Amino acid sequence: MPLAWLARVRPGESVLVLGATGAVGSVAVQVAKILGAGRVVGVGRHAARLERASELGADAVVELDGEGLAERLAEAFAGAPPTVVFDVLWGPPLEAAAAAASPGARIVHVGQSAGPTATLVSGVVRGKQLQILGYSNFALSPEAVADGYRDLLGHAAAGRIRVDAEAIPLGSVAEAWARQAQGAGTKLVIVP
Repeated sequence: MPLAWLARVRPGESVLVLGATGAVGSVAVQVAKILGAGRVVGVGRHAARLERASELGADAVVELDGEGLAERLAEAFAGAPPTVVFDVLWGPPLEAAAAAASPGARIVHVGQSAGPTATLVSGVVRGKQLQILGYSNFALSPEAVADGYRDLLGHAAAGRIRVDAEAIPLGSVAEAWARQAQGAGTKLVIVP
């Protein structure tokens, strides 16, 4: 929904996915490709999960750790800066993404796992005429959410979207909660 309905990703656009190593971000990588994005770059903290983002369709990946994130993002786009930024992180990663974004880029803000605040340079936002679009399922009608989930499930059933999941027995629910709190990177499904 954030990419298809709000940002309206068009064929050939360049999409930056901040948080591509999590479940939501990995789905965003795949959805961007389904919508026809020409280049998708995934950003995250864990090298193994970034490798998985590549397997799921990211054309390039960038680790968050280290200096010069904005420059590394620009390099990953090879001269065609992102026209859409999908953001589940906020904070410093978004600051770098705004600096690397193309003029008129649409930033779709979905979460804040890197921090609740970001300092955006006024000249960058104005000079590039960036659009910052907040997204929440709670702002949509139940029918719109249901339609979006039906589309998503249709792509999953057809094998176009994959989500890493692991079944955990109900008796191990405490272990599942502990793993979830640590950011398991895999959806944990409790089964009887």
